[in-house]
Amino acid sequence: MQRRTRHLDQALMEQQAIFDNSLTGIAFLRERKIVRCNASFERMFGYESGELIGQSASILYPSYDAFEQREQRFSPVLLSGGSFEEDVQQARKDGQPIWCCAQLKLVDAQTPEQGTVLTVQDITQRRQAEQALVRLAHLDGLTGIANRRALDEALEAACRQMCRDNSGLTLALLDVDCFKQFNDNYGHSAGDQALCLVANAVAAAARRPYDLAARYGGEEFALLLPGCVESAIVLERLRLAVMEEAIPHAYSTAAGVISVSIGAVSVTGDEACQPEVLLAQADALLYKAKREGRNRVALHSPSMQRAPDEVHARRRGTE
Repeated sequence: MQRRTRHLDQALMEQQAIFDNSLTGIAFLRERKIVRCNASFERMFGYESGELIGQSASILYPSYDAFEQREQRFSPVLLSGGSFEEDVQQARKDGQPIWCCAQLKLVDAQTPEQGTVLTVQDITQRRQAEQALVRLAHLDGLTGIANRRALDEALEAACRQMCRDNSGLTLALLDVDCFKQFNDNYGHSAGDQALCLVANAVAAAARRPYDLAARYGGEEFALLLPGCVESAIVLERLRLAVMEEAIPHAYSTAAGVISVSIGAVSVTGDEACQPEVLLAQADALLYKAKREGRNRVALHSPSMQRAPDEVHARRRGTE
């Protein structure tokens, strides 16, 4: 009997040592309250020793609603005898967000009232690194503005939003006039610098948080203006802003400096809003601006409908 007791005491001491020294944050929850936690758990969330004991588990979340929503997800899993694991944004004592890989499991599935064990690992740095990679994947490497992938995603979202709230949007495509001649005569380094200056002008036109300036490819750029259907003034200012950069271009047939041709399509809530259609229409209007002499803005005509293949076939003759 004494030997069994000694073995039991030894096992309890070992378990306590693991609990106290584990780098993983560990807490025991009962009736939504923290009844016990280790030092790693306290440090992770920025609390002093013993400060979390007796507190509601909701204190670990950005808001009580966030806690309630998460509990609705994990409770059915735990009551069925399983364990629940997910990456979740929680909150430190000072209010700073912290990303955790959290796992919950009942102490005893047969007696849920005994509570839940919660283990957490701080994955904030990993999450930030992942988000940085996502941002990089949506940026153009040369100009630093959004890339084609970001534009496609934003345009699709803007179309969905327009259909929901019956608003409108404007999509403009820009092409640097006679850019091949600029590169051929001034060099690719000068060409890259010119593209960056044009990109800055396009970005400056995207004034609202939900506007988007993007590099569409090569010397083409795009400007997406959700909720805007009166874009003539904005686009004319953009055209002038590019010319005001005063980048010499002696080989342009449009102006003595770098200039852009702009094709823009605006739609309202009572019109169809499909990304591929908008791109094709803006592309056709850009062709129109180039055909009529470049360095100008061609705006949307509601009756204008062009098949994408037809548009691209014509454009190839104007490059």
